[in-house]
Parts: sequence; C-alpha cells; structure tokens
Amino acid sequence: QTIISTSHDNTLKLWNLNGQCLHTFTGHSERVLSANFSPDGQTIISASWDNTLKLWSLNGQCLHTFIEHSDLVQSANFSPDGQTIISASFDNTLKLWNLNGQCLHTFTGHSNLVQSANFSPDGQTIISASFDNTLKL
Repeated sequence: QTIISTSHDNTLKLWNLNGQCLHTFTGHSERVLSANFSPDGQTIISASWDNTLKLWSLNGQCLHTFIEHSDLVQSANFSPDGQTIISASFDNTLKLWNLNGQCLHTFTGHSNLVQSANFSPDGQTIISASFDNTLKL
C-alpha cells in the first residue's frame, strides 16, 4: 500500500497510493539512485552516489549506514528471506551485507562499473549486470 521513490535531491519519499507523501527520508549527502522494501515491508534499503547504503525504518530513522564501497552505489536489494543485502557499485564490485552493515563478502570479476545486482527467488544465486557488457551469476 506504499511506494518508495528516490531523487537527485538526496532524499527518498514514502507515498501512499493516493499520491500523498507520508515521509521524506534525509541523510544521504548525494543523489539516491535506488531504494527497495525488505520482504516483510518493515525496512527500506537505499543506494546513493555518496558511496553508501542506508537501512531505514518506515518512519525515516536511519538504522545503519553501510560504508565500504569506494565509488557510487547504483543499486541495493534484499535477499528473499530479508537477512542479507546485495549492492552493486561503480567500484566494479558487488558486496553482500548483513543487516547490521557488516560486509560479508566482496564479489570481484567485472572489469567495469556494476549497474545492478539481485538475488534469485531461492536466494542461492546472485546475478549482476555491468558496463563491461556482461551478466555474471
């Protein structure tokens, strides 16, 4: 029943289906490129040009800031069980995170910027897309 949007004004906005803004999330210092709800709908992960991810409560409280990428973060998605997050960055890597902001693994292998990453429905495989004209599993 809600929608999350991102903006080049460094914010995210939570909307109802009637187009009413329910909350504006502030905290990123650069453009926000991606935001997604957790599978249970209780938290949001955002990715930004400030090289970070942020985990948010629905009332706009930043629960954790994820800092390890060395360039802008293009996308972030939750695993199907909601326990891990995958991020894709212009530092040519993917990173797997726990919900406390700890990097569990860095995936290398792309030779150019990584545009997006997501989990398979069973959560056992990750797919990434890169400006190196490849998809990797």
